[in-house]
Amino acid sequence: MPIKINREDCRQKYPVLPVVINDDGDWSYPDVYEGYILEGTYNEELINLMTLLRTDHLIFLPVYAGDAWQVTKNELQHYISGLDYINNDIYFTDPGQHILGVFCDSDNLHLSILNEKANECFQSFLKTSKWNLTNCQ
Repeated sequence: MPIKINREDCRQKYPVLPVVINDDGDWSYPDVYEGYILEGTYNEELINLMTLLRTDHLIFLPVYAGDAWQVTKNELQHYISGLDYINNDIYFTDPGQHILGVFCDSDNLHLSILNEKANECFQSFLKTSKWNLTNCQ
């Protein structure tokens, strides 16, 4: 079962996760090394990416309000199927904060790679992945 994480605790531990920072609706967003828009099988490939990143869980946080959730590989398919893609406001990262992702309403995964080393690993991963690169951000 996913583990609920207090929003403020999550923000302190995972500052790369975007949130609204003021009443004007401005967002915080980390510096991105490279951005990708991917389509394909989310669950299987996201689990493979988690293996590459040497993590067994991801952290999901809504941009506007609400607590975060720590979701393991085994829980991922069920959790993702319950996300509301139309709102497009639940981002995720790995514990090492190498990636930042969000599922969009056109059923694509927008994945930001946050550093050069992670991008090199991701480029190698894409060569064997079932994801299709649809466009660069």
